[in-house]
Amino acid sequence: MAKSTTGKTRDPEWYKGTNPGKDQVGQKQFVPSKFVRSELTDQEKDHVKSQNYVWDDIPEHLVDLVQAGYKISLTQDKGSGAFAVWITPTDVDNPNSGYTLSARGPSLLAAISVAFYKHYTKFDGIWPKDDRPVERDVWA
Repeated sequence: MAKSTTGKTRDPEWYKGTNPGKDQVGQKQFVPSKFVRSELTDQEKDHVKSQNYVWDDIPEHLVDLVQAGYKISLTQDKGSGAFAVWITPTDVDNPNSGYTLSARGPSLLAAISVAFYKHYTKFDGIWPKDDRPVERDVWA
């Protein structure tokens, strides 16, 4: 028997024979999304920096994205200290379905600004679908 988080012993096979919840019935198999290839040029980076986003600018865009059916994830890379943002559509009918748009920056505000720039300005809401494998220099 395994112990639960409350310290009580429970049968590890308690779920056998149960029916899936209504949210699980008819769901498609999980398919990992592909990342949108979207590095910014130096000119684009300068453009994002010149926008001078402030925190008051952020909630409106976050609400718009969530209401449009996107999930937004935020984290900090412990190795480099950079912040990262991922925007992923949750609806299979979304034109960006199957892809994730990523952005990075030296601060959380900067990373969010880059994500908004890519989604709203660079791609006008429709992300490019490039399935070619990334070509990497063997010396890099």
